[in-house]
Amino acid sequence: MSELEALFELMSKVRRSDVLPRTAIDRAREYFREGGLAIEPIGVSNIKTQIPSVYRPVGTTCPETCGYLDEYCYAQQGNVLIHQGRATGDVGAFIRSMAIGAIVGHMWFDAPCRLCVSGDLFVFDESSGHQVVDWDLIEEMTCVGRELQGLLNRKNIAWSYTHAEFEDWQELFPVLRDAGISVVLSDFAMVGGCVTWWWEHMDKELPHDPGVRYLKCPAQIAKQTEAGKFKSCAECQWCAHPMDKNFCVVFEPHGPGSDYMPLSCRTPDGMVYTGMSRADRIGKKRPAPRRRK
Repeated sequence: MSELEALFELMSKVRRSDVLPRTAIDRAREYFREGGLAIEPIGVSNIKTQIPSVYRPVGTTCPETCGYLDEYCYAQQGNVLIHQGRATGDVGAFIRSMAIGAIVGHMWFDAPCRLCVSGDLFVFDESSGHQVVDWDLIEEMTCVGRELQGLLNRKNIAWSYTHAEFEDWQELFPVLRDAGISVVLSDFAMVGGCVTWWWEHMDKELPHDPGVRYLKCPAQIAKQTEAGKFKSCAECQWCAHPMDKNFCVVFEPHGPGSDYMPLSCRTPDGMVYTGMSRADRIGKKRPAPRRRK
């Protein structure tokens, strides 16, 4: 019996005990700990997602071109900072957490899990001195993803976002999609991409392409207004099937400092579109950082 099959059997027994998903994740964590194996931080859910979510460390797994890094990245603030600060970046630990998330997501939520709530799919390449796509990680994700597809009898087992360049995304997307893992390309206004923009200005400021329909994040709508068809990512699942329709999802800036975040997105042909932050639109000045005594 493989490590993954043993985990699946354990989770099946736990599910029959009718315990909470948090307890199931704790049992899986104990299972690996007893075998001397580490896992990356994994959360049960939050009000927006309502599915298991896996964390990676910010910076060491991110592309250098990410415009949010060290300034507007939500994963470097608040609760996400706490979780990603405990992540190691170890490939094996991430793969085990991905397996736990996919199994718990399927058995308890009937939904794929969220990967890389923090961090990305990159690694430092000593020969070039730059961050590059971690193809060793991609290969491991692909192998385990296919095995999970069979065990769970499920086509889509997980999804994630990446700040990769368009050319890198073109390579990694089909490889992971065949293994049941969808990867949405952040800050690209295109089918299969997502952008961060203030909804009240998106119709005038985002690029007009008859082949792309901009979709306000349904779960974010529900969180803000308690309205809408879908109340969570578990119900919506658009990001787990990004190429099924001609959507590009639009998130409103959120998290600490979001009012001051300048807006930017690209198209596959290299065009760049920018927008003002909410603070700049209303003449709001950014407060000076507090000095610690």
